[in-house]
This record gives sequence, C-alpha cells and structure tokens, in this order.
Amino acid sequence: MTYDIGIGVCSGIEGNTVVVSLDSAIVSKLIPNQPWRKSGTSVLRLRNSLCSTKRPPQVGDEVYLERAALTRTATATLDLLGDGEPIAVELKQLLTDLDPQPPVAMAVGKGRARRW
Repeated sequence: MTYDIGIGVCSGIEGNTVVVSLDSAIVSKLIPNQPWRKSGTSVLRLRNSLCSTKRPPQVGDEVYLERAALTRTATATLDLLGDGEPIAVELKQLLTDLDPQPPVAMAVGKGRARRW
C-alpha cells in the first residue's frame, strides 16, 4: 500500500532537515498516553528524504510523509513542549492502527426451523 500521511505544518527547512509543528493526534501516536497538547506546540525535526516526493515540504503547508519510508527505520527528534529539549522518536509508530483491517468472517449458524 502506498499513500502519504499528513503530520503537521512545515515551520522551516534547514538544509536536509524539515521542521514540523505537529498535530496533537500525531504526538499521541509518537508518545502514547501523553496528555493532549494544542496542535503546533510540539516540534518534530526529520530528514527531508522521508517526505513525500509527490508533495514536497513547503514552509506554511502540511508536511506529508511517504508511508513506505516509515516501514523502515525512520528516526526523528521531537521537542514535545517546544522548549528546546528534544528526544529521539521512531516514526514507524505513526503506522500503528493506520491501515484498515479486513472484515472478520463470522460463522453463520443454523436458523430455527419454521413450524407450519
């Protein structure tokens, strides 16, 4: 399956690094059980090569990552509070519960016989 995943707004491009103000839903996937934060508070820095080739990053626009790039090891640094204290995160976590699951086949039981 190939598609792009939107993660937040590009706030800067520094050489081969893209700086993204993250959407709060993305933060909760990267660090589960975190209290909700206003979108844009947390800042992610990642390699430009992880970004979509169809929709390359532009300052002020949504940043899209290629799903295929996240299936391999893809690390980034996350400044959770936006205070300059980055931590390493694995972007593969963004794929958790993302793909639709096929329907589960259920056994069909015998119905009751009709009485005439």
